[in-house]
Amino acid sequence: MENLLATINKQESPQPITLPTSLLDLLYSGFREEQSCILFSDSVYFGPGDLITDFEKSSYEAFLNETNINMLSGESYKDLEDLRIGIEFGKRLYYKLKSTYNNQFRVIIRYNLEIDLALWHSDNGECIVRFHIIRPDNDEVFRKEEIDLEPEEAIMILE
Repeated sequence: MENLLATINKQESPQPITLPTSLLDLLYSGFREEQSCILFSDSVYFGPGDLITDFEKSSYEAFLNETNINMLSGESYKDLEDLRIGIEFGKRLYYKLKSTYNNQFRVIIRYNLEIDLALWHSDNGECIVRFHIIRPDNDEVFRKEEIDLEPEEAIMILE
């Protein structure tokens, strides 16, 4: 991620980041609580049954709270613009969660450099932002699983 951020910073006079309406709508729609999980209010319930362990709760949150920047915005991005938007969205999401709840949250911004470009609206990669509550009972195991990277991936974590 550090190399990608350096590339972004080297670009000539990058424009201020304006989030697409679809991402702003997601942020402004707020959150809901379900089985001690914090979810985007508009996320679709998949009926996971009872979530007993903290690991199950964190996994469920991360799954339902995953936002694909490229697909949700429906835009075609160049020059790592989707990563810049993903980082801005992740920061705003983190601060909104922190100002709304007393929990500790982890916002993960993952950027995949090598994707099948025919499937996505981007010519340079794919940016995914997700979040979950940090639950001390399972955090070491969940964090290791969450940040296990493929060679073509970069990750940024906000806590």
